[in-house]
Amino acid sequence: MIRRAARLLLVAGCATSLAACITLFPKEKPAQLFRFGDSVTAPAGSGPGFAVRSVGFEFDRAAAGDAILTVNGDQVAYISGARWVAPATLQFEGAVRRGFDAPGGTVRLINPGEGGQAKFILRLNVTHFEARYEAGPSAPPTIYVALRAVLTRTADQSLVGAQPIEAKAAATDNSASAITAAFDHATGDVVGQLVGWVSQTGGSASTAQAAGS
Repeated sequence: MIRRAARLLLVAGCATSLAACITLFPKEKPAQLFRFGDSVTAPAGSGPGFAVRSVGFEFDRAAAGDAILTVNGDQVAYISGARWVAPATLQFEGAVRRGFDAPGGTVRLINPGEGGQAKFILRLNVTHFEARYEAGPSAPPTIYVALRAVLTRTADQSLVGAQPIEAKAAATDNSASAITAAFDHATGDVVGQLVGWVSQTGGSASTAQAAGS
């Protein structure tokens, strides 16, 4: 009985000591969180309106998470102490959605899982989403965002058009806030080009189909 009590006291003492040790560990400085794509604008469309179904898109795996990707020559790294508030692939998808929802647009984007009839199918492959240190590791980087868009007809899966789209934005200085602001600018540029291309390409295809029917 005495031995059992001694063991219980020993365990309790260890637990108390462990708790004390844990409270003495230095706390890590929390990472700064950033977002992009909230201020996306898109050109006003013209011509007949139509719907496009998004079937999701591929995203550069190295940049798809919440870490901010940088490239310096053949070296790839992530910015220390700074992260995206949500995975880049999800934020980019939201930016595309907001671009098509902008006032004056003629294209309605139907997202995966949503009901509704669409004349065309849109596939996107984001190939680059990175900060490039083209002038060395101490100079402000240039943000490079690039994707490939493919538009096909829903009825027969025939190709309507394919287009590479890219944008660059120079960061004003080599800080996380300036770099993420440039990511936001480049994303807005790419999304604006995308919406304009889909509107023009799909609109032309819709007009040609109506004329031929």
